[in-house]
Amino acid sequence: MSEEAMYLFYHPGDFASRAVWLFTLQFKEEVQVQVVGVDLTQGEQNSLLFKAISPSGTLPALIHGNVRLFEAGAIFQYLAELHPTLYRRYLPSEPAARATNTMLVSWSKQHLQIPIHQLMAFKRGTAPANKDLEKALEKKLDGAIKSLEKRLEKQAFFTNDNGPSFSDVLVAELILLLGSLPSFKPDTFPNLSRMITALPAHFNEGEWSHVHEYYQQIIAPH
Repeated sequence: MSEEAMYLFYHPGDFASRAVWLFTLQFKEEVQVQVVGVDLTQGEQNSLLFKAISPSGTLPALIHGNVRLFEAGAIFQYLAELHPTLYRRYLPSEPAARATNTMLVSWSKQHLQIPIHQLMAFKRGTAPANKDLEKALEKKLDGAIKSLEKRLEKQAFFTNDNGPSFSDVLVAELILLLGSLPSFKPDTFPNLSRMITALPAHFNEGEWSHVHEYYQQIIAPH
């Protein structure tokens, strides 16, 4: 199984794609992963061909032999268990820490990803204006951020003080998107901002910057 070709379907503007892509680059010499771009701007994620891999059309997705996976957390777990020696430093070994990593990956979708994307749609005018819903989403996000801030009061990362796990990177990608929302600025979440600043040093030189080139050039300015 591990010798079969592995394909990662991604788009650099997609936060979850960046999280998984970063880890595959970290071990690109040891594990050959072919990246396949899915153009979100052209709606390629909605094609019948791609939905045969990811039924909801979400990125990233992975093909490895007969294995078909979607959802970033599941893909990372698969890669980590397929290559435990390589991924050991990014996947906590202690049961409570590993469970926390899984919990935060799942929790972040409901409490960060969905409200952030809905607020961005309001900002860009791609969703009908709804001030009451906008306020409710901002309140939900504010509560989620405060919860994460509290977790980082006495530690550098969510599950391992010595370095990041996948949940740290996935949450960081979502927090970066908050910069485009006027109600949420870095000084309102100092602990998360500190964690994000520390992340690049835990990956091979230049890889964090490479993964975020599209984000910095296309997404961040808007």
